[in-house]
Amino acid sequence: MGVGIDYSRLNQEQKEAVTADLGPQLVIAGAGTGKTSVLTLRIAHLITEKHIHPSRILGFTFTNKAADEMKERVGKTIGVSIPYLSTFHSMCVKILQQDIHYLNYHNNIKIIDADDQEVLLKEIFDQLSIEKKSPIIKKTIKMISKVKNKFFDQSDIMNEKNRKYLEIVDRNDAQKLADIYTIYCDRCFKLNYVDFDDLINLTYKLFAEFPEVLEKWQNKFDYILVDEFQDTNKIQYDLISLLAAKHQNLFVVGDPDQMIYSFRGAEQWIINNFNQNFKNTKVTILKTNYRSTQPILDTANRLIDANNNSYKKNLTAFNTNDHNIPIYLRGQNQIDEANWIARTVKELLEEGTPANQIAILFRSNHYSRTIEQSMMRESIPYTILGSKKFYERAEIKDMIAYLKVVNDLDELSFLRIINTPRRAIGPTTFEHVKHYAINNNLFLFEALAEVEKNHLINNTQKKNILNFVNLIKEIRDEMEDLKLHEVLELIYKKVNYEAYLLENERAEDKIDNVSELKRAMKMYVDRHPDDTINDYLNSIALYLNKDSKDSKENVLLMTVHNSKGLEYENVFVVGMNEGHLPSDRAIDDDPIKGVEEERRIAYVALTRAKKNLYISSACCYDPLARRQVFESRFINEIGFNNLKIINSSFKNNKPEDMPLKSFLKQQEERSWFDSQQKQKEAEDNFYQTMKNDFEIGERIVHTSFGNGVIIGIDGDILTIAFSKYRQPKQISFNHKTIVRRMG
Repeated sequence: MGVGIDYSRLNQEQKEAVTADLGPQLVIAGAGTGKTSVLTLRIAHLITEKHIHPSRILGFTFTNKAADEMKERVGKTIGVSIPYLSTFHSMCVKILQQDIHYLNYHNNIKIIDADDQEVLLKEIFDQLSIEKKSPIIKKTIKMISKVKNKFFDQSDIMNEKNRKYLEIVDRNDAQKLADIYTIYCDRCFKLNYVDFDDLINLTYKLFAEFPEVLEKWQNKFDYILVDEFQDTNKIQYDLISLLAAKHQNLFVVGDPDQMIYSFRGAEQWIINNFNQNFKNTKVTILKTNYRSTQPILDTANRLIDANNNSYKKNLTAFNTNDHNIPIYLRGQNQIDEANWIARTVKELLEEGTPANQIAILFRSNHYSRTIEQSMMRESIPYTILGSKKFYERAEIKDMIAYLKVVNDLDELSFLRIINTPRRAIGPTTFEHVKHYAINNNLFLFEALAEVEKNHLINNTQKKNILNFVNLIKEIRDEMEDLKLHEVLELIYKKVNYEAYLLENERAEDKIDNVSELKRAMKMYVDRHPDDTINDYLNSIALYLNKDSKDSKENVLLMTVHNSKGLEYENVFVVGMNEGHLPSDRAIDDDPIKGVEEERRIAYVALTRAKKNLYISSACCYDPLARRQVFESRFINEIGFNNLKIINSSFKNNKPEDMPLKSFLKQQEERSWFDSQQKQKEAEDNFYQTMKNDFEIGERIVHTSFGNGVIIGIDGDILTIAFSKYRQPKQISFNHKTIVRRMG
């Protein structure tokens, strides 16, 4: 077989996927089953055994990091570079740069990010006399994205069903959005702007409306591969389907149980129906897990089995040596839970566990507050993934904006830098300039250059504006023969940006950041000597979507979504309560599909753990929140006999009073849960000691019957009306299937 490929390291399922014949193929890759290796070796196999040229292989990933890792692995395996292995957005940029003129754009497109969109929308809000509050603008950006992903036009926005999808109640608000959207699209088209949704949508439009363009790109590739296929949305799937329609050589890898991005448009039917949409599809299921121990996998298998899956699979551990049973804490409240987490983390650190092999995962960011406080009390250094990234820092955004302005007089960037550093060009003056530009159908820089003709602006302001215009012209004249990093240095000096930074209390850090940007540009020039400034700017726009997962010294706190694709020796899955995981919002939105997605989120969290898994909830009455909080239904689905239970409400044994191992030892000495029967008795006692403080009209959730409202109380018996059933049901208030709704 292929030179450089060691097939002996593959298990039977992996080998079957890697060496399969050409044609459509679906690989269901469970968590930790080696999907990256399968994808990498499949590419290597195609080149060495099927004799497909590397340049005729197209691979789609969802992150730049995944694409880079795959390229590196293929290179190490067979010493070959794969030029067309990238994210959907990166590939679409390449296509649009060649063929977007079919849609009457210029090929030299300008990619705008969310900040650019916000600036553009502020202009539009002004034009329509709409109050430009930041939260409203950010929400509008999300709604525009939703509109584009559904290919809605102005009339579609007004449709009542579509208004529900867009979360718009009032018809007048829908009309405002329709007006904003129309102007937004017109402005983007005029200025040759494309946002991230446009990159894929316009590529699809090209293929759908111009058969010659589609055929050109179909003929360019013999084989297409897609990573994380469960996360594709409809437009991405349609794009893939069009490209693969001619040769039918499509290899997709994904896991329906890890589909947790429905809010981005991912849909379960895409992966579930793949073998129906592509006839003669070969389906391979990878079930051997190389990451976790079997007890950890047992909890995950039991949990996800409650979902309605097209492809059932029970993951089995390759490593059968470790048998640490996952630990479950029932805390008395969030503080109790957080203290236990911090103490347990401290114990792990004292035993020599590397901090970056400890991850604390939660469903929503707000849940981190008490954990952070407990970590600080224990002097445990931690990092919350999701802090500001390099290219989102103000000084970097300023330098990039200047680069865009001197490159091609970019409109949105003018708005950012015209008063950075301060030039005493007031907001009223700038409003006059913008209105002059609109009324005379001029670009912004043209209106600035013609400021002498604007009678609404006083002479002092005219002088300030002309000084700025001349500065930009001067830089543009001097940069002609300079390299990218040299242009940045020229800008830095000409605008006296360092003096501006020195006014800031964090001046040293900010100056270092700009220096790092220069170094990054120099490296880019060395790698891409023939690229233009616009090429660099587009690469930066795409890079902004990268997620940095690196933290070398601290314990990591993150949402489950941020943990996707990562793994750690020790994982804490916290807040396993009704209302948090599953979230109230998911239950409200769709009691069936919503809970299934929440179950997948919990599944992803559990399967991040390699060696030790800790699950926790804040049970019983929470005096701080003044409400009853119950453990998640997912705990019951996992099964109490699959967990080592610590219940801090028993015998006043609170985890904050002793480290984990001491507490476990005491529990074992008392034989508290030595048998499943005693465990069940303890569990039942937990519910029986509760007092009936339910009220008529209160909302509850039943683990089987779903959402309900209490319509009557007779002693310990509740009469509950459930949305799914015509007749009310009578249930004891302290039955463990009853859960009080949070919020």
